[in-house]
Amino acid sequence: MDESLYVMPPPRGQVRTTVNPPSTAGGVLPVGIATTAIAFVAVALRVFTRTYVMGGRLGNDDYLALFAMATALSYCGLVFRLVPLGAGKHMWDVLAMDYSPAFLLTTLGVTIAHTTSVTFSKLSILAFYLRLSLEKHFRWTVFGLIAIVTVYTVAYQFVIIFQCQPIQAGWDTSVKGKCIGKLVPMMTLSAAHIVTDIIVLLMPVKAVWALQMARRQKVSIILLFATGIFVCASAIERTILLLPLLESSDYTWDVPPEMIWGFVEINAGLICAAVPALKPFFMRYLPFILSSKLRSPQTRSRYASWSIPSNGSGRKQKTRVQTFDLPHINEFPLDLPRSGTERRERNNSTVDSIDAQYPGRLGPAIVVTTWKRGSEDAQTPSKGIGVTRETTISYDSG
Repeated sequence: MDESLYVMPPPRGQVRTTVNPPSTAGGVLPVGIATTAIAFVAVALRVFTRTYVMGGRLGNDDYLALFAMATALSYCGLVFRLVPLGAGKHMWDVLAMDYSPAFLLTTLGVTIAHTTSVTFSKLSILAFYLRLSLEKHFRWTVFGLIAIVTVYTVAYQFVIIFQCQPIQAGWDTSVKGKCIGKLVPMMTLSAAHIVTDIIVLLMPVKAVWALQMARRQKVSIILLFATGIFVCASAIERTILLLPLLESSDYTWDVPPEMIWGFVEINAGLICAAVPALKPFFMRYLPFILSSKLRSPQTRSRYASWSIPSNGSGRKQKTRVQTFDLPHINEFPLDLPRSGTERRERNNSTVDSIDAQYPGRLGPAIVVTTWKRGSEDAQTPSKGIGVTRETTISYDSG
């Protein structure tokens, strides 16, 4: 057998398998398809909510999420391309013609797509934070993080693309050249991703809890935070796998777990970016998921009735009272303003921040409707009973 057909000869104690070689890539396709499909649905619902449910236009955070989804799909396609090229097989079972330049060049594309998607998901979340609060220091902190994330991502991709001179030496083993190691830049980027993930996760806590919010709105915040924690955990796990992978002598065999966690990190980030925008969708089509008060006994119409004697008429006046809660204004999708000035103002705030500026609108409205039968008035017609209905609306601090 011509050893030049393969990337390397088998190590001592190992044999080459030419037919159906063993592979560690069995979980790559299922995990990739499942996580990417869930993220795609989340982003699609986000766009649907913004444009149809809320009747407005897409904002900067929406466009950033769409670009992150596009690069996530690119990552998915490139990873799937790596499997037939040798990902999951032992290096000595991989054909040299598949490895260079195809496998190495596709690996470079995977790295760039992964970094780009994670970065744009993070930028989408930061752009959403600009809607969350009008507080000056908070907004400047967000802008600072946007600049930091953008700069280190561009710098990393520049280093990875131009790691060899000439550039082709990075993916074509037949080209002689000088290359820098990947370990330092890749580990630095991974550490930066983890640190910024934690900062982005913790940033809105103060701003969110300062807003006037109903208790049930915390459900969406919990979902957002829980997804963010999972993004941080997946980034840490991927970083743990990265160090031994870069030093591995059997790279193609060891790379699938890193690909799987790459899928998890990318798509969890996309879901995290989409969650804040989906509440109007659930409140319109699936209100029972988020609106706990709509399901509680307290929100069912409550009736009470009693009779009291009327003054001098000898007749009793029967009073019946019905009370029920109206959901908070934040829980219903609102039409976005059509004019440019109003839209810019709306994009810089949220319903929550508007509520914070107007303390009179603190929470859900409580409606009390009273029916009074009978009359103390001598002018009441003798045939029939006079009915009076009074409706009172008050606001609860919720």
